[in-house]
Amino acid sequence: MSISLTPEQEAWLDARVVRGDFPSVADAARRLIDERIAERMAEEEDDLVWAKPYVDEALADVACGKVLTREQHEMRMDALLSSFEPVVPNAETIEAMKAARQGKLVKVGKHENLLGSLNAVG
Repeated sequence: MSISLTPEQEAWLDARVVRGDFPSVADAARRLIDERIAERMAEEEDDLVWAKPYVDEALADVACGKVLTREQHEMRMDALLSSFEPVVPNAETIEAMKAARQGKLVKVGKHENLLGSLNAVG
């Protein structure tokens, strides 16, 4: 079997091979396809039994009249969100953001290496 990739897909895969995420483009394609197949199988096999208690609770609330209009919900959310203080980044964070915009990023390769890299810096 052969497949055709868009130039964008090829560039993305090539970049991940260069970064060390995969040993080859073929391996990357196989692994990514395997991951997506596993996700789809899990979705197809999920009978949503876990959701039944939530649905039953919501139906009981509706039957008792415990509902909000969309406008009421939005008013509650606006009130809640307005109570939070805005987050202002500190100087170190601002410098890191500027560096990231200039492409000065720390590359750690595979995601498994991220925590070790962060711990080594600190």
